[in-house]
Amino acid sequence: MTTIKKLYFGPPYPRILFTGDKNKTFRVSSGDRYNVDDDISLCCADGREFAKATVSRKTRKTFAELEERDWEGHERFSSERDMYMTYSNWERSPVTPETSLDIIEYKNFAVTDWVLAGELFSN
Repeated sequence: MTTIKKLYFGPPYPRILFTGDKNKTFRVSSGDRYNVDDDISLCCADGREFAKATVSRKTRKTFAELEERDWEGHERFSSERDMYMTYSNWERSPVTPETSLDIIEYKNFAVTDWVLAGELFSN
């Protein structure tokens, strides 16, 4: 039996996923946890699954190496400072331009819980 790997998203990101504007995520320290063709469960921060998808591409870079095309399908930050502060808070350790990250792109987004989807849009 294959274990479905999970990606967790805190507010407001689950809602953004439903719009189709977001089809990739940046993850610090994901190692080899996610690989191309893995089926993944997209979950709220509390663990409730709202959708499934398939990893279509994975690229490892440092924050300093991010290019314009890396941002296509990913939300922007108001500044680099805000980006580093946000990731440092999520990781609970300093994130700098030299920190490596995985850019995980996904496809075949399919809602698994329409009731939860409704809740996400009503909040």
